[in-house]
Amino acid sequence: MNLIKSRSSQLAMGAISMAAMSGLSTTNAASAVTITYENPNIYSASAAIGPTKQVDFEAATLGNNSNYSINLTDAAGNGYIATYDSLQVSNYGDNGKTAGAGYAGQFASNIGSVPTTNLTFATTAGNNAAGIKYFGMFYSSLDSLNQLTFYDGSNILAKFMFSNIPQLLHYDSALVGGPYNQYGAFFNFYADAGEQITKINFTQTGGGGFESDNHTFRVPDAVSISGNEVDPAGLSVTAGTLRTQKIPEPGDLVGTLLGGAAVWGLKRQLRKKKLATTD
Repeated sequence: MNLIKSRSSQLAMGAISMAAMSGLSTTNAASAVTITYENPNIYSASAAIGPTKQVDFEAATLGNNSNYSINLTDAAGNGYIATYDSLQVSNYGDNGKTAGAGYAGQFASNIGSVPTTNLTFATTAGNNAAGIKYFGMFYSSLDSLNQLTFYDGSNILAKFMFSNIPQLLHYDSALVGGPYNQYGAFFNFYADAGEQITKINFTQTGGGGFESDNHTFRVPDAVSISGNEVDPAGLSVTAGTLRTQKIPEPGDLVGTLLGGAAVWGLKRQLRKKKLATTD
């Protein structure tokens, strides 16, 4: 099933009766990933997401790297390891990307002869089924030939490409930078409730490379969903489900439900008053 869905449809089942009155959907859909992007000149994850681990590849060896690993920690202090099976680390200055604060130092890409970089997660205790709930990255030069695939075990959460990058980012020219005038933005990816991200594939399906920086990880759920909603018309989803709308915060949901109930109650009172006046 290849779907682009609204994350706002994934509401708590306990709110079914009030949601029905207010016209909100509580339909459960397939497991998925939600995508958002940050404003121009933002190159790292929002503090609203909660504590995260960011890797800027400045400590990595320039050139090809095999089994490049990063240590992570969850909220309880348990150890995790993120491992890239193959990675090419380059300097922004090597390809002319020197404009803007985000285009400095080193960045990561797939090795030219290896189109896919696999990023996997495990606990230091050896649990290879471990995963994260949030992944973010500064996508320094968006390319319609880049493909991202998120897994939970063998299950594909979402597999997609950016089919129309300007439309995806609402034609925001402030996100265009560098001497090649390419779109770049910091993207957030959130696993659904009950799901985790155990593997990410970064695939270059044609010429060029899958270039990114400031990879960011969070093992537990995000405290809140940050970022702007992309235009789904700029996406091509080939497997799994990708949500393009943020799920309402719990307080917002309660307010919406209560607001819907209040409107329904007011209409009922007005109807009663009108009937009484008619009689």
